[in-house]
Amino acid sequence: MPFWNIFIDLHTGREFGINDTEEFFAASTFKIPLNLYVYDSIREGKIDADTVLEYTEEDFEGGTGVIWNKESFGKTFTVRELLRLSIVYSDNVAVNMLLRCVGKANVKNYMRELGGIRLMTEKTCLVLRIWHYI
Repeated sequence: MPFWNIFIDLHTGREFGINDTEEFFAASTFKIPLNLYVYDSIREGKIDADTVLEYTEEDFEGGTGVIWNKESFGKTFTVRELLRLSIVYSDNVAVNMLLRCVGKANVKNYMRELGGIRLMTEKTCLVLRIWHYI
């Protein structure tokens, strides 16, 4: 399985990487810029953290998390809860619900603004130089 590393000298800002320009499936790393985008949208007043979203069949995705049970269709969660679940439990369903709320294209554009070099389909991206934002 391919890997990559990015090294940054925090004193000088100099950086170098190993395989840092190779394309990889972003997997759960996508959840970080998604959360940043949603939190920024809350701060800017575009989204209310207490907005309630309903878990639908289109949100279903197996893997990690606590919501994925199909018997939970119709259950509701606030944006605030979904943000927590997406990070604490790496919940894929929470991510899909948040994406449905804010739009994948908006998150991808946000990632570009943060320094994403190349974004592909769904939840994949080239290196996202996110440390400049944090």
